[in-house]
Amino acid sequence: MPIVINGSGTVTGISVGGLPDGCIDRDTLATTARPDILQVKTVEQKANQTCGSINTYTDITGLAVAITPRASSSKIYISACLAFDSYENYCYARVVKEIGGTTSALSDLTNTDITGSQVDTHFGNLHMTSRADNYNYTPTQFTGIHSPSTTSEITFKIQWMILGSYTGYLNRANTLGTTNANGNCISTLTVMEVAG
Repeated sequence: MPIVINGSGTVTGISVGGLPDGCIDRDTLATTARPDILQVKTVEQKANQTCGSINTYTDITGLAVAITPRASSSKIYISACLAFDSYENYCYARVVKEIGGTTSALSDLTNTDITGSQVDTHFGNLHMTSRADNYNYTPTQFTGIHSPSTTSEITFKIQWMILGSYTGYLNRANTLGTTNANGNCISTLTVMEVAG
């Protein structure tokens, strides 16, 4: 069937898949037809882990996800849920990004109003009692919108550390018991590219 440009401004005769890739992009579509969520990447970590890194952030194994923005104007929506705690101590965690092998803080999602020994963090847990119910976890959540201004691949990951001489724990059940009352948690990290 021949392609016909009609006097009414319509085009007929184009079969499905008849247009070459890339000839129509998001900006060509009507505003109401444009997707707002361009892509979603997620990862979960079920394994128990321990953190002995004192006063220095270190990566949590398995909680890293890579995404390549399709446009430099895009925003990245970050959602993370972390099940962590420590025995009689402060345990902190944060989301960071890595581009081209260089890791940096999320400058638009960090607290710049910190002084002295205050900690730049997105998650915080404090357990200062020595009781039989140590290592009971309530998942801690963080959400935020980051503006990377790049189309290079970005790896988002979660880091944690301990302030003090004890150990931090991830996804750990109460005293690692085997009774029905002791259930393990799951920690997750999800990033979504949102059209700018």
